[in-house]
Amino acid sequence: MPSSRWLAATLFSLPLSLSTQAAEGLGAHVHGQAQLQLAIEGSSVELLLDSPAYNLVGFEHAPQNDAEKAALADTRHWLERTPLLDGADCQLETASASHTLAEADEAHHDHAEAHGHEHEHEHEHEHEHEHEGEHDSHGEFEVIQRLSCDGSVASASLTTPLFERFDALQRLDVQWVGDQGQGAQVLTRERRALSME
Repeated sequence: MPSSRWLAATLFSLPLSLSTQAAEGLGAHVHGQAQLQLAIEGSSVELLLDSPAYNLVGFEHAPQNDAEKAALADTRHWLERTPLLDGADCQLETASASHTLAEADEAHHDHAEAHGHEHEHEHEHEHEHEHEGEHDSHGEFEVIQRLSCDGSVASASLTTPLFERFDALQRLDVQWVGDQGQGAQVLTRERRALSME
């Protein structure tokens, strides 16, 4: 059965050309886009989902009110109990969902405090451009799941429930590697079926 270490090592061994074909800007923080990586061994699948928090909860800061706290808790609960693949009769064995929302909020607050009173109004715009990207803090979700499926995952017609659950998600860049080879595909709201053959 795959392990997280095996998943990382296997996916990192994908050729650069495959990664480039899979998704332009894979790993970049773009609202509406997320990445799903699959390591398949027989009827077992280990998957890793990386997504901007905005796609899943609608914000990228530490929850600031009861509605945001509830949205965050509900999303984590769903991600830890719902298999992210449909179509191969997969059962969830283990799952963990983590996020960086508190860290992103703290980094933004620390940056604002450190630089809030150092510059006059005329220099604010210049300062923003100097540090753009250097201190940007984006809330992210990372989900790791291990699934046990009936039959071969590689030959099954697969979909994901992510598009039905999360309205802000528009594109899912998928990479897979396993017993029958490797590949990549872009899924969208209009094109949701994943084919590994």
